[in-house]
Amino acid sequence: MTSRYAMMLKLDNLLTDFLQAYARKRLERFEAIKQINRLEEITFSNKKQYRYLDKRFKALEEWFIDVGSRLSEDCFDKTIITQVAKCVEKIGSYYQGESKGDDKRVVLYDRKRASRVASMVNVFLQERSKFLGYKYTPTGLKIVRPSETTSSFPARTTSPSKDIKARFKESLKYQLEIVEYFHQPWDHLLSIVNYLLNSLEKKPDIKTKHMAGSILYYMKLNGYKVSSYVGRLQRLSKNLDE
Repeated sequence: MTSRYAMMLKLDNLLTDFLQAYARKRLERFEAIKQINRLEEITFSNKKQYRYLDKRFKALEEWFIDVGSRLSEDCFDKTIITQVAKCVEKIGSYYQGESKGDDKRVVLYDRKRASRVASMVNVFLQERSKFLGYKYTPTGLKIVRPSETTSSFPARTTSPSKDIKARFKESLKYQLEIVEYFHQPWDHLLSIVNYLLNSLEKKPDIKTKHMAGSILYYMKLNGYKVSSYVGRLQRLSKNLDE
């Protein structure tokens, strides 16, 4: 009787854990939908607070820094990615000066902030698309490979040297895909670095740290002054190493 009771108790605990995990996932999913709808509102809304492009870009930047960076990738699906893609296209049109307003104040905005936002939204879309096995193109989402598994890197093999080499190649491939998405004339490597550092601040990640460090080292070799960015990366790296 005692053994049977213990088994029933164990099954009850397992079921409770499963339901709690399922509930957490559902809540994360609902939160993602809610926040992407918020992104759409900021991007497309005709509300008074977004009449001026500078205010709209400011709200978008705050969304990507405070909200977008903490949304779990596994909460996204093709429908949500499509919503984000439409936002990317609209934000791009804002940056290029598309506006029906007659008031010049409507279309005036901080070019640096707008550049940061354009970079953030492109990287955000690329990362979420890649996780689901899609690639965003001007003609829509294209399937490029199966969805990401829990690990982004291949399973450990019997040869450690081959394993680390494979991981390094995967990291380089990821970096190339990120950079290729910044194909617009206004995109700059420092825009990518800024986004990566903001991401590291919210969520420590070796892949992101590696890419930021690679870009900064390359720019330093080519004569760019990047000491302030390097200092910030070093401070954030301490959190990753701890």
